[in-house]
Amino acid sequence: MDYAESALSGISEGDVLLLQNEINDIPIILDLAYRKKMRIVLNPSPFDKNILACDLSRVSMFFLNEVEGSELTGEREPDRILDRMQTRFPGAVCVLTLGRDGAVCLDRGDRFHQPIFPSPRVDTTGAGDTFTGFFLSEILRQGGLRDAMKLASQASAIAVSRKGAAASIPTLAEVQSRFP
Repeated sequence: MDYAESALSGISEGDVLLLQNEINDIPIILDLAYRKKMRIVLNPSPFDKNILACDLSRVSMFFLNEVEGSELTGEREPDRILDRMQTRFPGAVCVLTLGRDGAVCLDRGDRFHQPIFPSPRVDTTGAGDTFTGFFLSEILRQGGLRDAMKLASQASAIAVSRKGAAASIPTLAEVQSRFP
């Protein structure tokens, strides 16, 4: 708890906290961030049952793939996953990535699909992290959800065309030059 409090000590109301299920003390961090009125973004990867013990009503935005969506909701079809997410977390934005079928964003009942941008598929390692990072960076630049989905999909198209994780992530300038 002391470490989590120390890590969040310089964070203010409205700041964004991105969590993945690869760290310890997620329930404690969620509670602290919620009390600080942060915008909490959760990617429950790698999914395990411990994430279900968290108070996920505190999450502002979910990033899920179909497997995580199914584990979280008990549903298998993308539309049903999103229906269940809307019911359980009506105030949260949910981004459901669908691999070759693109991604769907759900925001208070409004859904929109973002297809992929065709690209040679060399290595998908890091594509989800690329998507999430570019999506959130666009939101923080005051872009809308649709713009964020498009930019994230463009960046992911570049990332999957390269080998590696961090090495495959393009710069914003690179994305903008490839997709003017």
